[in-house]
Amino acid sequence: MGGLAVFLLPLLALISCSSCFDKEGQFLGRLVDLQNSFIRQESKRYEEFDNAVYKESCQNGDIALVIDSSSSITMKDFQKGKEFLRDFANLFSVGEDTVRFAAVTYGRGVYTEDAFGFEEYTNNEALSRALLGLTHHGGDWTGTGLGIRYMRENLMSSARTDVERIAIVITDGNSQEPEITEQEANLAKGEDITMFAIGVGSKVSKDELNRIASKPEYILMVDDYSSLNSFKQILDNLICKAIKIRQCGIGDISLVIDSSSSIWSEDYKQGLEFLSDFSDTFKIGPKNIRMSAVSYADVVYDEDAFEFDDYTTPESLTAAIEAMPHRAGHRTETGMAIKYMREKQMSQARPNVNRTAIVITDGRSQEPEKTAQEANKSKASKITMFAIGVGPDVSDEELLSIASKKDYVMRVEDYASLKKIRDRLDFAVCDEIGDEPCGLSSPSDIYFVYDGEYFGSEVVQDIDAFIRSSISQPDMGPGIQVGVISGLCDGMRGSPLRQYTQLADIKHSMDTHLQSDLSGLVRYLHTEAYTEDNGGRPFAKKVAVIFVDDKVSLVELQREADIAKAQGIIVYVVGIGRQYNDLSELSSPPPEKYVLTGRSVDDIANTFVARLCKKK
Repeated sequence: MGGLAVFLLPLLALISCSSCFDKEGQFLGRLVDLQNSFIRQESKRYEEFDNAVYKESCQNGDIALVIDSSSSITMKDFQKGKEFLRDFANLFSVGEDTVRFAAVTYGRGVYTEDAFGFEEYTNNEALSRALLGLTHHGGDWTGTGLGIRYMRENLMSSARTDVERIAIVITDGNSQEPEITEQEANLAKGEDITMFAIGVGSKVSKDELNRIASKPEYILMVDDYSSLNSFKQILDNLICKAIKIRQCGIGDISLVIDSSSSIWSEDYKQGLEFLSDFSDTFKIGPKNIRMSAVSYADVVYDEDAFEFDDYTTPESLTAAIEAMPHRAGHRTETGMAIKYMREKQMSQARPNVNRTAIVITDGRSQEPEKTAQEANKSKASKITMFAIGVGPDVSDEELLSIASKKDYVMRVEDYASLKKIRDRLDFAVCDEIGDEPCGLSSPSDIYFVYDGEYFGSEVVQDIDAFIRSSISQPDMGPGIQVGVISGLCDGMRGSPLRQYTQLADIKHSMDTHLQSDLSGLVRYLHTEAYTEDNGGRPFAKKVAVIFVDDKVSLVELQREADIAKAQGIIVYVVGIGRQYNDLSELSSPPPEKYVLTGRSVDDIANTFVARLCKKK
């Protein structure tokens, strides 16, 4: 760890030689696991919504291409298809820790000889060559289901578990075995693979593409292979959106909906559909994004309201939103509804998660001072407020008084135009919520391993500071379990009186205790530490941070570390007085990622968590 004698904290009571797992994911109780002109300006702004908003979110993902290579596609068209995929892939920054691609072609069977996995081409230039090098086999069959199966079983088996996994199926015709195609697509969706379907020409049916795609908006249909490039940016935006939503963190969102008589029933229905579509872009669940809703006009219609715990699946939530009746009241009591949201609904929000409210209205409230007052109380209660104004009769001043900041005011001409702002609202809310903690996207069981008896109290205090700094970071919360393996066990502290009667035995005992047993502790790590009895979870990544000083013999330690790595344990190494080169073989490869260095305890801890969570 180099010069690590900084920021010391008292420790020793925290450390034990056995598992320190807590079933709730806690480490010894400390791990917390404007008017018409304004409308026109806003409409233009949303129509020109820049792709850069999406691109900022496309930081990582594994994308598998499943490519029809049947005889109905001419050599010329197949070449155009490859060029489209090359150009599409080049919209991303391809790399080991960013976006990766795999590919397989199919026709009469799967052409495994042409397939390549995610780890083979990890830069844009190499990937472009690989895609352009794919062979047109001209099979007299369209085995789409077989291609999807190969993707799921062989390509996605090496995909990362903590990024969005996406498959894009491109075909020019219906498969000969549509039942198998549907079955395999459903299996892929069941394994959390987001499915896109591109149909080229008139011979492929919408029904077939619907069976493949995860949702209707993930279907693209083009007239011919020459037209593919015109859809490149659309596909790119959809992929980036899927990646972004995967990264969105935990939050509780309340919908506050104007149900007054100035809104026509058909317009009200379009508003509900907009909110339903908005909700459908998030990971809805009791441990992810939850939503509540309330409608209002001259009163708050609490009989129609629903709370955060009422609908915790995507299907039930969208159905509940769309079922909210139009009450057509004769006043617009927006302030009353905001008060209800804050006092009744947000009182049931989860602690320590982002709380967001979205107010949608088509008119001015009858009591604008009360509206501003209740909105300010909500903001003071750390509720992030968004305000959506529909039509020409909404007051810009009132919307600004509701929203937490100007950027959170959105205006559209009519209810049919709400769809223009959906993506912008999605991204703004998701950015406010923040990224998903990596413990949720990639659960990990982490052990810190060191010989505490051998190191002495000063170094142990440094290690304690490192552990505390690591587990205090937001990403080290839900989904993360932490344990410690050290040499501070009663049976290793020495010997009682009269245990030894011969001088030679006493000397041997003293020599033993003056030697590090770090290799034995690593042996315990890979033989017992991750068992179910010790709190290990079969679905979690196994991670170890091993602290090594300059006196430890590396031969036996190397052997045990190799066994640990062979068992799938990810090994990070921190050197205490050790040269970097001495540690490069101990860690998981590559050492520049898994050997941790830094100027201070906090610096090293920050590096560890950033690398664990694959954050830049």
